[in-house]
Amino acid sequence: MVGSAFTRNKVIFYSVSFFLWFSHFVYLPILSPYIEFLGGKYVYIGLVLSSYGFMQFVCRLPIGIVSDLLKRRKPFIIFGMCTSAASCFLFALTEHLGLVLLARALAGVAAATWVVFTVLFSSYFTDSRVHEAMSSISFIVVLAQLLGMIISGFLVDSLGWHAPFWIGGLLSLLGATLALLIYEPNVKAGAPVQLGDLSSVIREPLLLKVSFLSIIAHSIIFTTMFGFLPTYATRIGLNTQELSFIVFAFMIPHAIGTLF
Repeated sequence: MVGSAFTRNKVIFYSVSFFLWFSHFVYLPILSPYIEFLGGKYVYIGLVLSSYGFMQFVCRLPIGIVSDLLKRRKPFIIFGMCTSAASCFLFALTEHLGLVLLARALAGVAAATWVVFTVLFSSYFTDSRVHEAMSSISFIVVLAQLLGMIISGFLVDSLGWHAPFWIGGLLSLLGATLALLIYEPNVKAGAPVQLGDLSSVIREPLLLKVSFLSIIAHSIIFTTMFGFLPTYATRIGLNTQELSFIVFAFMIPHAIGTLF
């Protein structure tokens, strides 16, 4: 795959990836204040926030294994975009706390399909350029997160609490449509994944160390910036628009870091 076809496929893939993560993060800064506005207590807010990570924990490995067995990635990407749309529209259409929990859990299922995104995108590149592929797609992810979180407060102030959810749902549908155009190379069927091989990978010492560091980092991020920090900020007097300054302070160094 060379020339204009390669560029076209990358642009489509970048666009779908952008819409997936933008739709998840366009409402994130206002999610915990919104649940509090609906009457949810801090324990329940924590339950809703953690459902996102829990569903990724439960679904990501099975999605990756099934995708490998079928040697197909594109259907899982389309499924992820449709699930993302369902999550956002459920947020937008209800103020029932139980359905809010379900909506966030669906967002976790959609995010779990990201493992398939990365595998398919890396297949566009030679082995020597896979690191370049991961760096570029990581930048798109962080850019989507940054832009989504920046405009979140402005949308709420201008159009109300549900505006970020509607926009996220519509962009997810657009992403699902574009996903139909994603190029997927033909992959020859290989030997199925063996449980013994999977077990040996999971026990790899370096993988365990990196995973442990990732757990710590994500615990900090999702407890603070992606969790209760927006609620605390609004409680001490910041309005929803001013949450954007906190987003800038966190996300811009995060975005620059992915380039290195």
